[in-house]
Amino acid sequence: MCNDYQQYVTRQLLIDATDKLDLGLAATSAQVPWQEADDIRVGHLGPVLRPAGNGAALASMVFGFPHPSGGRPIINITSDYVKGGERKIRDYSHSDRCVIIASAFYEFKGTRYPKAKYQFSLNASPFMGIAGIWRAGLNGKEDAFAMLTTIPGADIEPIHDRQIVILRPEQFGTWLSFERGAGDLLQPLPAGSLSVERVRAEAVAKRKKAA
Repeated sequence: MCNDYQQYVTRQLLIDATDKLDLGLAATSAQVPWQEADDIRVGHLGPVLRPAGNGAALASMVFGFPHPSGGRPIINITSDYVKGGERKIRDYSHSDRCVIIASAFYEFKGTRYPKAKYQFSLNASPFMGIAGIWRAGLNGKEDAFAMLTTIPGADIEPIHDRQIVILRPEQFGTWLSFERGAGDLLQPLPAGSLSVERVRAEAVAKRKKAA
């Protein structure tokens, strides 16, 4: 489960990248609030791309949309399932898709709090996107997003048993428009695609006081 990511991609870097990819970024994107932070956690705002006409538009959304039964916010959605012993990919062709803009994401490991914290960044790319689904805000609340997850790739498996779906910038348009092959993006990345750095060690167990 991913509940924390880093966002230091500048607005201009994203605009330049989308121009090169001919994504047709809406002119209104220049006025959208922009967030940069070491940690964007559940309930925080973050920049995302979503479909707009034949192109894309920038939006500021909350990480995690309300649970229909009033429980904790929904932050991760599984993109796959097992049927008859075979792993299958869910169909998101009719869903409200988005790309969450990020410079890195975090996963945690350990049994003591605070757990060890690992940072993952995408090799050979200035930034990454995370495949997501968004929901319109109700009663004056902000629009919100959740991240899609898949089975872990070799870079993440030692740390966690699931991973978010990572997109390279050149894949953004395919996911947003759900072009042919979009479902194939909902897979783990090949080994060596991600750089991994431990940014915080797990807490040391406290010794019991002598009687």
